[in-house]
This record gives sequence, structure tokens and C-alpha cells, in this order.
Amino acid sequence: MFCKFLLAEYAVAILLVTIVLRKPFAVPEGFRQSFWGDKAFLIEDSLSEVAANVMLFVPIGVLSFCGMRSHRLLKTMAIGLGLSLVIETLQGITQKGVADVNDVVSNCLGVAIGCGLGLGLLWLKGSRQS
Repeated sequence: MFCKFLLAEYAVAILLVTIVLRKPFAVPEGFRQSFWGDKAFLIEDSLSEVAANVMLFVPIGVLSFCGMRSHRLLKTMAIGLGLSLVIETLQGITQKGVADVNDVVSNCLGVAIGCGLGLGLLWLKGSRQS
């Protein structure tokens, strides 16, 4: 139960950081924002942004394994995808960031990496109990 609480708290923290606490993003004149990747022309250091998006969602995958008897990988991936879509949609509506499908892919990759780490931790825990 505690891990579900942590997971919910982390999701709220992500929403606070990516939407609520951000100032509106000033889109340069002549720039047409679309959901599928024009952002690469705006952000000089896009590789570090991808890494940040991946790392931001790793804890979701790890926390989903914490304290659960049975794990559903697809359910965890769906939660990560849903949260990412909510964030990108809100960023597009509020102009607090640039909505981009690359962020959704990066976030889902982070959840998948977190699930892999969570599986590894479960395996370590099981091997130590044997």
C-alpha cells in the first residue's frame, strides 16, 4: 500500500514540475508547434532533454514493483503512457512547455527501464532469500 502511495505522490510531483510550476513557454514568431517533433529546432541540447525525460519516468517503473505480489508490466506501461499523454496535452493547451511525441516515447522508455530495474531488484531479493 505504501508503494502505491509513493507512486501516486511521484506522479503528482511530475505534474507539478512539468505543468504547474512552469512559466508559459514563449513560442518564437513564425514557429508553428505541432505534436510530432518541430521542437528539435528550438532546443539546442535535445540529447540532454531526452535523457531527462527518460530519467524522470524511471521511478514509475521501479515503484510499480515495490510491494506487489503480482506485477503487470503492461499495466505499468499504460500508466506511464497515460501520464505522459496528460502532461504533453496540458503543455500544449497551457503553453507551459512544448508538446512533442518524442517526449512521450522518452517517458515510456524511462518506465520500461524502471520496470527492468524493478525486475532486477525482485530477482536479487528472491536470490537472497533462497
